[in-house]
Amino acid sequence: KKLVSFAFCQVLGSDVPRAEGARVSGLTLAGERWYSRAGRLRARNNITARMNKAASPSLEHRVTAAQVVCKRLRTIKDPDAYFDTAQHEFSVALRTMSLDLLDSLDRRLNALGEKVARLEATTRKVVISRDARAGAQEIAANFAAQQERAEKSLLSLWLQGYVRRLPRLTANANDHEEDVDLLLDAVDFAFCRCALNVAISSSSVSQEKLMSSRVVSILISMVDGANKAMQQTKNKSNDQSISNSATLDAAALVTGPCLMALAHLARRGDLVCSQIADANGILVVINCMRIVQHPTVLAQACRTLSTLSLLPQNRQQIANRKGINILVRLLAASQLSPIPGDHFLSAEFNGMQVNESIQEAALAAFTNLTNSSEPNRQLVAELGGIEHIVSCILFARHGGPVRNAAQAIANVAYGSHFSVARCIMARADVAICSAIGATDFLDEDRLLEAAYRALANMALDEAAQTGLASGDAMTWCVRGLQKCGYVHVLRAAAHATAAIAYKSRANKAQFAQLGALAACVRVVSEFGCGSLAHTRHYLSAVHATSLAACTLLSFSPNHLVFEDCYGIEMYTTLCETTEHLEILNVGAMVLASVAPTASGRWEAQAEGRTLHFEKTAGLRALVRCEKWVFSNSSSPHWLHQAISALQMSPIQLDEVQAAHQSSSGKLSAHDLELFPQEYLFEEVLALTTLDHIVTNSPDLRNLAFRLY
Repeated sequence: KKLVSFAFCQVLGSDVPRAEGARVSGLTLAGERWYSRAGRLRARNNITARMNKAASPSLEHRVTAAQVVCKRLRTIKDPDAYFDTAQHEFSVALRTMSLDLLDSLDRRLNALGEKVARLEATTRKVVISRDARAGAQEIAANFAAQQERAEKSLLSLWLQGYVRRLPRLTANANDHEEDVDLLLDAVDFAFCRCALNVAISSSSVSQEKLMSSRVVSILISMVDGANKAMQQTKNKSNDQSISNSATLDAAALVTGPCLMALAHLARRGDLVCSQIADANGILVVINCMRIVQHPTVLAQACRTLSTLSLLPQNRQQIANRKGINILVRLLAASQLSPIPGDHFLSAEFNGMQVNESIQEAALAAFTNLTNSSEPNRQLVAELGGIEHIVSCILFARHGGPVRNAAQAIANVAYGSHFSVARCIMARADVAICSAIGATDFLDEDRLLEAAYRALANMALDEAAQTGLASGDAMTWCVRGLQKCGYVHVLRAAAHATAAIAYKSRANKAQFAQLGALAACVRVVSEFGCGSLAHTRHYLSAVHATSLAACTLLSFSPNHLVFEDCYGIEMYTTLCETTEHLEILNVGAMVLASVAPTASGRWEAQAEGRTLHFEKTAGLRALVRCEKWVFSNSSSPHWLHQAISALQMSPIQLDEVQAAHQSSSGKLSAHDLELFPQEYLFEEVLALTTLDHIVTNSPDLRNLAFRLY
């Protein structure tokens, strides 16, 4: 029994210490230590220490199992049973150690597998990164190659555009044909290439260097020289011979790129644009428009003039140089009816086909020339330019000329009663409404914006509002608010709606019947509430729509329509949730327009009625506006009056009603407009679309400064 116990203790990992210097047998020593209590405790501690050294995941389980086995062996008295039990437990212990060893081996193999997987993933990332860098380098190499060919490609495009294929001349009666030289020498080709290089490099050079390099003067002198050559060719022979046509084409080959380069330079800033005007560039461009007959060059000259008119001080100078007269006659060249005014230039464009590219560029020039210039607006109206602009709206086939024509009408009519009257006489509103009707509301957003802006600017006075109301302008304004989702289109349509209805009770009632108030509520519900980024994007549209709702609600009978479409609840929610002070201000303006007055509250109290506005949180929304928008200033009269009327007690209402009856005949607050009419009018500048530049090569940046 002692021998079996000793063997089992050895299997479990106990260490049987020996007395120092004693040389006795292990069995005797084990027997002595077994029956010694201190020896049993030391053996048990040694077993625990060895198990702790193993540090296996089942350490606690093994310690507990060893203790259970020891207790079980102590309780067995029979030696045979004791030996069988010890042998069984010995086998169990060996199997447990084997399983622990296998588990440890599995864990090490799994860790090794994870390391291999991580190494494989890292290797894959390195390969992918290397392939990506190689692909990027290949793309960069291809782009560099395209840049090297870009100059030649652009030059070939200009050559194809300006030099048309000439007919062949019959040499003799046998109808043999011979080729005719284009009369394009190396000097003309060098001038053309030089002007193109200036246009290419203009976007990457500072204004100061452009001005100090005298590039502007050289380009203007090149255009002036080409003008003189074309004028001399015209004066020598009036017949359309092949040699004269080739000479004009060669001159156009130089003039076109020079005009394009001037347009690119003028877009760089006011300093370069002013230098072009000081170098007599405006007169040279206008003379080119008088002389040249090539449609592509003429369109480029109109673009250059439009770009030069972006500078305010150049507009009057262009008008003084008869630039507006030339533009009017360009539009009139494609019309059958004669134009009023001076006719000393009427023969210049006879027989010339003015295409829509020329019309689009000329209309952009009209837009810029009439911006912030009342004399130019009146000059355009006096020369009959409005009638020709309306003709472009009606008969143009593409959207570009129609859009620019609507922008020109908007600028011509801006703040000018004379021009507005001429627009109404020319039926510009009918043409614009027909253009809106033929436009896709989901695609042509810029055309719709220009058209609605023109309608808004034409609603300047009562007579113009009546003329617009007699047509389809009101219907298309409401339809724009109902269907469109573009910010700028909604803003322009709302401005047009408010301008036509401003201080016009009949138009306000008609707008309410057409569903304008419901359309305004639709815009506010879809674009005025939501995340901060969403509402910030549609801020201008919601603001303009609220202005339109405000002017419509200044007519009291429209209040019931507004209540039926849940407008009070919608604007109350808007004012309580918005974080934009502009929207909070205009939303409170709408609520103040529909809020009951003191007299209205007194009448409802006397009849035992409860007003619909008092059931909502309109008062709380107005107080929020007063607290946040006008925290540093006094609140406006309309807001103070609305809040005071809603906060009055029944006794105060009786006093106000008595005072109101004694002073009858005064204008009601609901009949007043809460914002000035100037908020609804707008004039714009037409940024000329420059020619497509296909290169930004650094090698061309300093090429323009080698000209002189």
